Amino acid sequence: MKLTETQRNFKKQMANIKPKEKSIYDTGRSGGNPFRDEVKIKRENHIVTRFILFSIIPISIWLIQFAISHVAPTSTVKSPLAFATTTTSVAKSSVPVEPTSVYPPTTSMSAPSVSNGANKKPVSKADAAYLDSFTLISNNSEVISKQNLIPVEQRDQSLYKAELLNAIVLCDNETKRLSRAKPSAVFKPIATITLEYIASRRNAYKYYLDYISTRNNSDNDLGNKYLTMGNQNVYDYTLLLTQIFEINNYEYTDLGNGHWNYSVEK
Repeated sequence: MKLTETQRNFKKQMANIKPKEKSIYDTGRSGGNPFRDEVKIKRENHIVTRFILFSIIPISIWLIQFAISHVAPTSTVKSPLAFATTTTSVAKSSVPVEPTSVYPPTTSMSAPSVSNGANKKPVSKADAAYLDSFTLISNNSEVISKQNLIPVEQRDQSLYKAELLNAIVLCDNETKRLSRAKPSAVFKPIATITLEYIASRRNAYKYYLDYISTRNNSDNDLGNKYLTMGNQNVYDYTLLLTQIFEINNYEYTDLGNGHWNYSVEK
């Protein structure tokens, strides 16, 4: 059917009119709900977002704490030989007591170690002087150690004082005797340790002697300090002498507990 002139003009006018806003029934509006207010929806979305955020934070903290508490701690392992060079601290004590075995000899064994006598060499007289002196001072220290194990109130102070004085004189005599001995190059480390050992023992006895007169705990503490240094010397000496005997082809027998039999040159 043909349109009249009036109808054609009306159609053109309608085409020029701006499109209306979307209908409230448009499902693309307001999150699919045509009756919801968009400002209200934005406010609700903001509330939901904050709720989710504040819910995640405590959960995350709990997960981090759980992970930390269930991680195996890392342990620090020291070398078995570390104590050989570690400085030992000495606890204060009102009664001088010699540690029985701070550094136990490593040469102690169930059966004596005997070197093969074939083609083995003897120890020189000068070197043997240091070995003999070390043994002499070590044996004497056992006498002082027995006195230190007796409680102060039960100890015979006169006898203890006399034994300390005798031990100091013995250390002085051995130091003087060794000043004339010339160790070989191989035994120089042993000579050094021996002289340090004698000095440590003498200092310990000197401060124990002072403690008898002064009852000053600082004297007793210094005596314990030098006693511990002497125990370190015993450990170093025992370890080193065994190595020297073995590496340098000396004829010897290790009796254990820091004692040896060895041949000396004639």
